[in-house]
Amino acid sequence: MAASDQRDVDMLAQAILGTPITTQPRPILAEPASGASEVGVTVRPRVYFPKPITPSTLNSNNFYASFAGRKLPARIVPANDGTFAWLFLDPSMPSASQIQVTVDGSTISVLSGEILDANAARAEQDTHAYIVAVSTASNSPVVISEVMASNTSTLADPQGEFDDWIELRNLTDQEVDLAGRYLSDEPNNPRKWAFPAGTKIPADGYLIVWCDEDGLAAPGLHASFKLSASGEQIFLTDSDANLNAILDTVTYTALETDRSYAITAADADVWSVQTPSPGTANQ
Repeated sequence: MAASDQRDVDMLAQAILGTPITTQPRPILAEPASGASEVGVTVRPRVYFPKPITPSTLNSNNFYASFAGRKLPARIVPANDGTFAWLFLDPSMPSASQIQVTVDGSTISVLSGEILDANAARAEQDTHAYIVAVSTASNSPVVISEVMASNTSTLADPQGEFDDWIELRNLTDQEVDLAGRYLSDEPNNPRKWAFPAGTKIPADGYLIVWCDEDGLAAPGLHASFKLSASGEQIFLTDSDANLNAILDTVTYTALETDRSYAITAADADVWSVQTPSPGTANQ
């Protein structure tokens, strides 16, 4: 390899890994870069090897993805020339799952017959972390219709406390089962709180979820988070089976006490600060 070619490869490695390359053999490079938020929905991890490898020596023990300490079902697709390999997750991971892709060169052979980590001073083993991208559903039968983040006297929950709340509305003429769907106030954790089994919203009806960090309270639906009166973003997320697509989201700014942020009656695409109307039509 010419010196200029070597510099180009090392510059690429530095751009991806963020550190200069000072030892040989060169590290395994990953695409997309570690930490990217595209894996499992639109892009699969692709790993470039420092030397062309023998594709038949790749297997689920030396090239694999894991989540929460367990290996994930995946299909290995190596390049014919052995310069890189894709890892296709099967099935795709739910949105915002953090996965790791591991390459262990101790049992991978290069085309010359040597082991990839033959240099004992620097074993060719590398781990790359990725976060699966969040996708958006094209439509949803249920939407977020009203939010109250500073409730002191408007509406008490079944326990008699004046807590934050989120109102959902069913836009259809059929009852909708919400079990397995989620609410969250964190974009990187759209599965923060799951609707329990048996949660249904009636046709053309409304449902109030109390945001009080009191998820075990009964009766009523009590989410595991509170809302910020200074403003934040809220997500309604689909089930794991539907890869946790975002069904609806709303971003609100600072709200005064006992005022809500809600869809307007005149235009479902327009939101405004209103006099609260939990469980009934908005202004």
